[in-house]
Amino acid sequence: MKTTEEKMYLECVLKQMDLEKPCFHCSRIAGMMLWVVIAAVVFFLFRMGHDLPIWAILAVSLFVGAIAGSYVLFRMVNSQWPFLRPHVSRESLEARIAELERQGF
Repeated sequence: MKTTEEKMYLECVLKQMDLEKPCFHCSRIAGMMLWVVIAAVVFFLFRMGHDLPIWAILAVSLFVGAIAGSYVLFRMVNSQWPFLRPHVSRESLEARIAELERQGF
């Protein structure tokens, strides 16, 4: 891993440690909105499927699947974070970020 990436990831973990409430994409509203969008896309594909070229159907399906998969992944990671937070050392993260900054990254 490049040192610039390492610094970015460490700073992101520090930000997550400071957040008390979960981000929007982990809320129940976002999940409901996602399912409504998926249902609308499926409805649209069934209605217009015979008029659309196969590559368009595949592209839309791939895009919706990637969005749904990302949502599930982010939701899973954020549901596990409250259990991991007490075991992550803030001092160690800050010391490593300071060390990277001294090196010029």
